Amino acid sequence: MAKLTPLESRRQALFDIRFVPAAARLPAKVAAERRDVAARHALVRRIRSEFEEMPGLLLTLNQAARLFGLRPDIVSRILARLTDARVLCQRSDGLFARRVKDV
Repeated sequence: MAKLTPLESRRQALFDIRFVPAAARLPAKVAAERRDVAARHALVRRIRSEFEEMPGLLLTLNQAARLFGLRPDIVSRILARLTDARVLCQRSDGLFARRVKDV
């Protein structure tokens, strides 16, 4: 048997590669949602109802976190979600308030 040159041996190694479809490497089971979706929706409804029940309520992010007993990062996401949904507005001084209905 003839000895292969280094270039030929590398070339032969390339031909020996077996291709596996990407789908074959996926896990058999997709991880379940870690978050409790029902609890998240209940929390958003609770914060929204507080602003609806008290129309003059003005809160900073830290005040809202203390009032609702949540971490500031969680309250920030919820307030941003309610602002995007046009339920709340954030004033130029950083206070969150209930959005006045457009007439």
